[in-house]
Amino acid sequence: MLHGGKDGEQLAQRFSLLLNQGVDGVVIAGAAGSSDDLRRMAEEKAIPVIFASRASYLDDVDTVRPDNMQAAQLLTEHLIRNGHQRIAWLGGQSSSLTRAERVGGYCATLLKFGLPFHSDWVLECTSSQKQAAEAITALLRHNPTISAVVCYNETIAMGAWFGLLKAGRQSGESGVDRYFEQQVSLAAFTDATPTTLDDIPVTWASTPARELGITLADRMMQKITHEETHSRNLIIPARLIAAK
Repeated sequence: MLHGGKDGEQLAQRFSLLLNQGVDGVVIAGAAGSSDDLRRMAEEKAIPVIFASRASYLDDVDTVRPDNMQAAQLLTEHLIRNGHQRIAWLGGQSSSLTRAERVGGYCATLLKFGLPFHSDWVLECTSSQKQAAEAITALLRHNPTISAVVCYNETIAMGAWFGLLKAGRQSGESGVDRYFEQQVSLAAFTDATPTTLDDIPVTWASTPARELGITLADRMMQKITHEETHSRNLIIPARLIAAK
């Protein structure tokens, strides 16, 4: 196991080191923009390689990744079926393909149910609890009728929850029915297992890292034993974990 360095600048060098050590296979996390070069290096040594990806930016290579759009659809539809019609988005950077796929699923679900999409309700935010708390406070101050917020990840969700508490708001499943109690429902994405999630009132779309790891290991064994030689794109769907 080797780290590719900050921003992956040492990835090719360290990947070559692994190949020259006679490993049976290599799993690469990320490597957007470098996949073709790394794949060619592995093919020269006849060593199987699989990419663990966060989004669908890799083509024609073996990939295991979460279904970001499906996860966003799952969360947004859950909120809508619980009565929410004014649903905002918080977190992630516009340069992130993972965020783009999730926001795409969120928007598609709003349109599916005939709900309006407000671009000013889709906010960027770095993975900082402090910034998330400040962002949701400002969002609700300018748009007090928003009843639910989809958060980019666990850190954003935790910060949003703190922001609600600081603003005198509550988080829970019944935001619409308890409008006059100023309750806002939170939903977010996670790669943690249900037993390890923080005990906060958030509905999760969970794609456990453990499940991705098991799928990667199974796929690698198929490649090493030549049971399956063609490239495959394995997409792991998310599961809904409703707020407590």
